[in-house]
Amino acid sequence: MKNQRIFICRQEIANANIKKGKSNIVIAVPGSWKGHYMGDYELTAADLDSMVANFEREGRDVLFDFDHDCFIGSSRAAGWGKSLSLEDNKLVAEVEWTKAGLEAIENKEYRYLSNVFIFNYEDDNNPALRGTYLHSVALTNVPFQKELPEILANSLRIKNATGGVEKMNELLKLLGVSSEQDAIAKINSERKSLSDIQSEHANSIKKIDTLEKEIADLKANAEKLIEENQTLTNAAVENEVDLLIANGTITPAFRDTAIFLRKTNKDEFDTFVKNTTHVPKKKLDPKKNNKTDDESDPYDSVIVTT
Repeated sequence: MKNQRIFICRQEIANANIKKGKSNIVIAVPGSWKGHYMGDYELTAADLDSMVANFEREGRDVLFDFDHDCFIGSSRAAGWGKSLSLEDNKLVAEVEWTKAGLEAIENKEYRYLSNVFIFNYEDDNNPALRGTYLHSVALTNVPFQKELPEILANSLRIKNATGGVEKMNELLKLLGVSSEQDAIAKINSERKSLSDIQSEHANSIKKIDTLEKEIADLKANAEKLIEENQTLTNAAVENEVDLLIANGTITPAFRDTAIFLRKTNKDEFDTFVKNTTHVPKKKLDPKKNNKTDDESDPYDSVIVTT
């Protein structure tokens, strides 16, 4: 078996913007370091690949503890590394902090990380685990590697050349909140409200389209009913006038006039019928001339008065 070398390599916690108890932290970068009590050491891209591969093969979260207490009997966790990945040739861990770990960072009790690397690692119980292995990570205040910035519990404290803090404070003031987490929660809430409004608007448009179609159908049906009613009305008027002609009340010559008056003005029609008198000679067909070659108009005796 190769000689396994364990390096506890303290480094500053990498600019971890903690949101809702989680953060992505740079654990390691390639390079070489001198002055470690275990001797000088080097981390290569292959070492980073090996740590990711071993993490995935083992299928177990990486322990984040306090001051390497796991080596002296305490296994109280400050957080758990849920995943390891390579980003821009750097080893990044997604960390889910415990309440104690998060409070320690927020209270500035801890500002840095100390990683435990095992080189030439071989696991007798799991032969697939070999190479460079990430054993655990500790919160510490005594960093060994100084390549990475310290952790900040709230990214609002990060200052930059563009005056990010002042701009963020202005944004918080506009939103009426006091922290970035509250701002994010409020923005997400507003987004949900906007999404609900947009969904409600879309549903309203659909309802309007449905109502407009129903109105169009009702209008078409109403027009059809009006047309049918007019047809029935016309037929009723013609029947009424034809009955008056058949009864000898008016002459066939005045049929069209009588129908027109009956449709347009009932009072004038009644006056017309009242003032038109005659003495019929026989039953007439209102739609025929009723004259023959050997007889005169049976309505010769009709007297029309106005």
